[in-house]
Amino acid sequence: MTGWSARLATPVRGLEVPGTQVLIMVLLGDSLIIEDPRRPSDARPVQAFVAGMFDSYVVSVMSGVSAGVHIELEPLAARRLLGRPLSELADQVVPLDDLGSPWSVRLAHHVAQAPDWPARFDAAERLLEDRLGSTPDGTDQRVAWAWGRLAGSHGRLKATDLATELGWSRRHLAARFRDQVGLPPKPVARILRAQHALALADQGRDSWAEIAARAGYADQSHLIRDVRRLTGRTPSHIRPRPDVAAAAMLDT
Repeated sequence: MTGWSARLATPVRGLEVPGTQVLIMVLLGDSLIIEDPRRPSDARPVQAFVAGMFDSYVVSVMSGVSAGVHIELEPLAARRLLGRPLSELADQVVPLDDLGSPWSVRLAHHVAQAPDWPARFDAAERLLEDRLGSTPDGTDQRVAWAWGRLAGSHGRLKATDLATELGWSRRHLAARFRDQVGLPPKPVARILRAQHALALADQGRDSWAEIAARAGYADQSHLIRDVRRLTGRTPSHIRPRPDVAAAAMLDT
């Protein structure tokens, strides 16, 4: 959970690349616009929302007074907190008011009405803890095991192998995984593998061909294709550097 505040003289466009967390954001200043290149007509201002797991990049547009609380949740925790299949939130940005949950409405209200940062964090933490404490844990332990195996391998395990170890068909694993995590194992593995490759690139020691081999890609071209598919950019364009913010900024 983090907070930020800035006054922006001009609109700032940020490249938001796929991750394996579910995001809850409560804005305290001006609204944020999320643009999905695949659905340009869906772009609209949002103030308090949850974003499920995406399998491609989106663009955030911030302007004016930009401030808010940013909460990242592991998918299995998000499934329990939100009380709904995460497949319903995949590739979606949903206003908290539209979830139909008194808990999410209270979260947005209490964070927005708190007088300072400590009070905002306290309010969010208290509501998260209360929700977890009062909600039965409906986690499918077999999916939790598969998620742990996939994340622990940085996406190198194949969905077929996971299904075989569980004694499930690939179709059944994909359905159960989508419910609990948001996306099927194959696109989740692609995201995890790309994250690992970019983390290796951040160390600045290996060539892209060496990084591709270490991250489990067939070759450098495979790495480039996957990263471009997820981010719309080549690895060298978004390669993390110590002097660059975590979110790659687009030209305005």
